[in-house]
Amino acid sequence: MRQRPHRPSTIRKYHSPSRPVTSEPGAEPGVDTSKEADPTYKKLQAECAITVVEFSADRMETRELDNDSLQPYLDLPQEDWVSCRWINVDGLSYDVIQMLGNYKKLHSLAIEDLMYTRGRTKADWYSDHAFCKSFHVNAPA
Repeated sequence: MRQRPHRPSTIRKYHSPSRPVTSEPGAEPGVDTSKEADPTYKKLQAECAITVVEFSADRMETRELDNDSLQPYLDLPQEDWVSCRWINVDGLSYDVIQMLGNYKKLHSLAIEDLMYTRGRTKADWYSDHAFCKSFHVNAPA
């Protein structure tokens, strides 16, 4: 019986240069915003333009917020007339991601999806919320 030759050049671990390694192989996927953030996530800082639209069948209100004014707004109780609150974030900053992830208890896979900008436009449906991600690139002038 012949033994198969040993192949020392076989890749045992692969590291993608475009996607940082944030956990050990076999670890639970996703990013949990309720836990201490990985140092690579804390480097993700930017000023975000945040638009909050609250509406019902009879009324609609829009508010413009930024990174600093978001948490105080989220701490306020939602008014009785509001049947839906839409939060749109233009920009990518971990402090905003963490605030919204904790506020709405967003799924850890949805958080992971929005952290990696090389993905494509997508929508995912979870048991208690929907996640929509889209990207646009400004054309050069």
